[in-house]
Parts: sequence; C-alpha cells; structure tokens
Amino acid sequence: MSTLSVQRSNADRLFKAVQADTPLTTFERVAATAAANRIKADALRKARMEQAESQPAAPVRKKAR
Repeated sequence: MSTLSVQRSNADRLFKAVQADTPLTTFERVAATAAANRIKADALRKARMEQAESQPAAPVRKKAR
C-alpha cells in the first residue's frame, strides 16, 4: 500500500469519525472537517512531490541555429 493510500485512509477515517459523532456543535464539525481536509491536501501534496522526484528529468531540446 502506498504512502498516499495510507494517508488518505487515515484522513477518511478521521472525517467519518467526525460525521458519526452527532452531538458536536456546528463549530466543532466545521473545525474537524477543515482539519480532515488539510490532512487530505497535505497527503496529496506530499504524494505529488514524491512522484515528481521519482520521475526522470525531461530531456532538454537544443535550439537550432
């Protein structure tokens, strides 16, 4: 399982746990949802950076004179 999958599943688990707890106030639900969204965004950003690092550099074309 890739790092991104693990981080996504952790973020999804947090988000679903927040949804299951009904007695939360609106502010607490919004704050928890924002935290879950930040976790997902950080995981995606990190995965994109790792993917970009693992790809070989694109060949550079020489200009014709």
